[in-house]
Amino acid sequence: MMSVLTFVIPVCIKKTDEEGIYQFRKTLKSIELQSSKDWSVVIIDDNSQNDALTSLLDEFKTNVTQSIIVHQNMINLRPGASRNIGINIAKEDLKSDYVMFIDADDINNLSRVEETHDVINHASPDVIYSHFIPVDSNDVPINIDELSYSIQHIMLALLSPPSGSDVWKEMLLGKGYINLTSSTTVKTDLAMKFPFSEDIHCEDACTWLQYGMYGADFYYTPNIPSLYRIPNAQKGSISREYIGNDSFYTDFVKSVIRGLNAGIPYLISKGITDEYIKLLVVKYVDLVESILKQEGVYYINDKIENMMIGYKKSNEIYLREDAFILL
Repeated sequence: MMSVLTFVIPVCIKKTDEEGIYQFRKTLKSIELQSSKDWSVVIIDDNSQNDALTSLLDEFKTNVTQSIIVHQNMINLRPGASRNIGINIAKEDLKSDYVMFIDADDINNLSRVEETHDVINHASPDVIYSHFIPVDSNDVPINIDELSYSIQHIMLALLSPPSGSDVWKEMLLGKGYINLTSSTTVKTDLAMKFPFSEDIHCEDACTWLQYGMYGADFYYTPNIPSLYRIPNAQKGSISREYIGNDSFYTDFVKSVIRGLNAGIPYLISKGITDEYIKLLVVKYVDLVESILKQEGVYYINDKIENMMIGYKKSNEIYLREDAFILL
């Protein structure tokens, strides 16, 4: 029996954002034109209040025969909470076995559903991911040298992408964040066990750490890269442009610390010693520190350095999230 695959898409496009509508149309088209038609979609409208978006969704529903559920948030809940709502709808209403994440400005590979079914049929992993191609607003690939260091780091890590149930070791010891949300498919039960953080951006960094440290089985396929949208003349994602660098970096570090703290009990349950866990966590925070330095974020980095000095001298495993909050 074929697994049920559901795209989950949070979207928030304000009334004046014609570019957002234009890009989301391309996202939907990349679903409509999938080589395999065995898919469904849950779209979470995060209180856009946009007639153009409503018209686009009506048009999409007219063009396809697959199951499409559009959920309207009555207030803006942010991407993490919206994605969690979509996961629950996929599970309860569509009985989905896997959820396929895609952001509202990115583009699916047109063979994504077909390739994902093939992977499930012969491996049935918990997490399926591929690499990504950064593109500008006109879908033109962006040279790696023009990207922020954090994105470059992910792309370089994917030159030797990890797979299996010990991915957490490579994450913590140097690779860090490896799977872009729009290139990631997850067993629905796993996605429900580890919901996205709802009060911060960069919420995926926290979730992937939890998947990995829990021992989820990751599977990398090179065949279905997504197109990752980065605005013209911007070094980072649209979400970074939208919330500003200060909030973005603060949320990123908070997400990392939250993910580590949530994942540590699973490492303990595997019989890993406190000393080795502490080594892994220090290595990972050092990696975050180096990425921030490369991006010139010294005002947060000073806080990391101060916290790390105290942390490395202590016998505590857990880290303080509030050590990273900007004053």
